[in-house]
Amino acid sequence: MILLKETLIERTMRLLLISNSTNAGEAYLDYPKHNIAEFLGKKQVKCLFIPYAGVTISFEEYEKRVNDRFWEVGLDIISIHNFEDPV
Repeated sequence: MILLKETLIERTMRLLLISNSTNAGEAYLDYPKHNIAEFLGKKQVKCLFIPYAGVTISFEEYEKRVNDRFWEVGLDIISIHNFEDPV
């Protein structure tokens, strides 16, 4: 809840859950890319990406893989590992 100029505004949080990033025989994040774009809306946003699940590739490689797919639907990401203090 946010109190703004004596008016109570209720904020709704939404969460998009994706159980896997790749279906057999498909490219990385191919099947959910349009769901992700629809979920985030038409306004250009920069998404914060947390790459810690990609244990077999570097953070840079993981960021590039995700950014390449997001770019196809007009979205941009930045990985938290690029920040001076990612914590």
